Amino acid sequence: MANSGISKELDGLASGNPTEQTGPASYDADLIVIGGGPGGYTAAIRAAQLGQSVILVEKEAIGGVCLNWGCIPSKALIQAGKQYEKMCQASQVGIVTADIQIDMKQMQAWKNGIVDRLTQGVKQLLSANGVTVLSGEACFQSPHSLEITESNGQKLTRTAKHSIIATGSSPIALPHLPLDHQVVLGSREVLSLQHVPQSLAIVGAGVIGLEIATLYAKLGTQVTLIEQQDRLLPALDDDITRLLKKALKHQGIALHLSSSVQGCTVVSPDAGAQLTVADTAKNTGSAKGRNKSATTTINAEKVLVCVGRKPNTEALNLSAANLSSNAAGFIETNHWLQTATASIYAIGDVTGGPLLAHKASREGLIAAEQAAGKARTAKTCVMPAVIFSDPEIAFVGLSEKAAKAYGYAVKVGKFPFAANGRALTLPMSKDTAGKEHTGMVKLITDAKSNAILGAQCIGADVSEIISEITLAIEMSATADDLALTVHAHPTLSESWMEAAEAVENNAIHIFHAKK
Repeated sequence: MANSGISKELDGLASGNPTEQTGPASYDADLIVIGGGPGGYTAAIRAAQLGQSVILVEKEAIGGVCLNWGCIPSKALIQAGKQYEKMCQASQVGIVTADIQIDMKQMQAWKNGIVDRLTQGVKQLLSANGVTVLSGEACFQSPHSLEITESNGQKLTRTAKHSIIATGSSPIALPHLPLDHQVVLGSREVLSLQHVPQSLAIVGAGVIGLEIATLYAKLGTQVTLIEQQDRLLPALDDDITRLLKKALKHQGIALHLSSSVQGCTVVSPDAGAQLTVADTAKNTGSAKGRNKSATTTINAEKVLVCVGRKPNTEALNLSAANLSSNAAGFIETNHWLQTATASIYAIGDVTGGPLLAHKASREGLIAAEQAAGKARTAKTCVMPAVIFSDPEIAFVGLSEKAAKAYGYAVKVGKFPFAANGRALTLPMSKDTAGKEHTGMVKLITDAKSNAILGAQCIGADVSEIISEITLAIEMSATADDLALTVHAHPTLSESWMEAAEAVENNAIHIFHAKK
């Protein structure tokens, strides 16, 4: 299969034969789902659609982190930031505006309204499908029995033929940088600020760090990004991250790569914090040759810590279900998302791999159908991902460097947004200096079979065009298939057609020098 390398890279599922456990003669439910995030509530609804009796246990809020404190609220604020920036730059397109102000409390109220609407919608769907929702925390007593501690402290015991673990993940804490939730914040608090901070230091330039950095930079905050690695987003190819780095600079974001926070002193809730940051690149080598200026001080009104996430498995009492987590804390599953105990499935962040809401949702469908006795393959060839920074970044399948590492002879086709008519009409595709349109699409193909192996893109609204390549890879399409598909004009998706032509140096709207 042309895409075997992709499957190998993204599979990450343990093999083996799960152990069958004998349960009681009767159960309180066919299925108990632990966790009400995108994976959990999707699994519960699908199981109910298939005629199963379902109990869903959620200790905080239906919708989980994604709906309440992550994906949805962050994208709402990011959209508001984009709208504010568009209004500030409206004179570039002949619209004169004046006295534009930010009412952060109203912005938060608007965001919260969206969150409430979506979470209420999920609750109604669960109710309409007959799912019993319990508010509390569940832990295993045996493979088929769970103790549920309700929010009022009361303890219940419920049994089920099958269970699905969908408890998600939580932020990794740094012992030397503890959160005080006033000055030193986690991702939840930073999305609920009632005023725009004058300055914000972000520790960790991953997905969350980049999204929050560009959001607050648009709102007028002086943002500093501190990243321990020597480059941004190492899973992506250099030509993508170069454009990102350039865009961050144009937005006035100070970037400290190869740097780590050595200490943090909170001056006061109003005065903020003082960070001691070491340049790890300069601090290598002999003590005699070290640069004495490799340690710097950064002052910030607010500090955001977002250095990664860990699976939520500690409270589950996995040993009672004859389960354990691996060295990284994740629960291993087979290709059907079964754990080592056949009656128990695990989905989403607790299983590792890319920590994505849409991955959890897809796995929720698969696990629910498997538990209900409906044959369903868990094999998904590729998993798309999007970073809602400015510019946006989207990618799927293999990067160019990963494809080469798998032994593919690679051909690449690129097409810049500077040559795309639709991109030129989008104000957000300009950098803050207004000098150029930042963005491109990149197609990675197998030189022998012409099969599409992966794609990466950066620019305005690329989150909306990555699904085309995801479908193409799932269907084992070739670059020729993509090039021969008529794309509507003017659209951003035309760039994929041009990139497919560029694989063989045949793109119309960019010049190819004769060989």
